[in-house]
Order: sequence, then C-alpha cells, then structure tokens
Amino acid sequence: MENNLTNNLRHTLKEWTEIDVAAFHLGVALGIIPPLSDEKDIYNFGGKKWMFWSENPLGNLLFDLLENLVKLDILEKHKGDNQLFRWNPSYKWDDL
Repeated sequence: MENNLTNNLRHTLKEWTEIDVAAFHLGVALGIIPPLSDEKDIYNFGGKKWMFWSENPLGNLLFDLLENLVKLDILEKHKGDNQLFRWNPSYKWDDL
C-alpha cells in the first residue's frame, strides 16, 4: 500500500509541470510547505514566490531534490524543455 505522500506527488506531477511549480508541490508533499487552499493560486506559491525565483537554501534544496528524483527515474525531465518535470508513469519501487 502506498502512502499519501507518494500518491500526492504522483497526482500533482502527473502532467508536465514547470520546475517552480514542481518544486512547490514537492515541498508540500514533504510537509515543508503548507498546501494551498485553492489550486488557482498555484503561481502565487503561497505568497512565497521569491523562494522559487531566487537563490536560497530551501528553494535550492527543492530543485536539487527534483534533479535527484530524475536520476532515480522517479520523475522525468522533458527532453525538449528541461524546465518541465512529471512523475515517471513507469516508475516501480522494485526497479530501484
């Protein structure tokens, strides 16, 4: 049985997602960032847009985690636009 963290990230990154939005969803899935009450506000990033658009420890960590999830084939990075990420639909725990 999968936990809510995996199901949440798998769901929120189901489609190709811009890197800053993907990092935001990762932060929410990890419990670092509170979830939005309204998904229409996603590009406001919970009032912390600067965290995803500037050099800072937490933003850098989230971007690095995205890249590491790609290296593990848990996420995919778009071949034509390296700013887009999505959940790898063929990811399987047993493949690690």
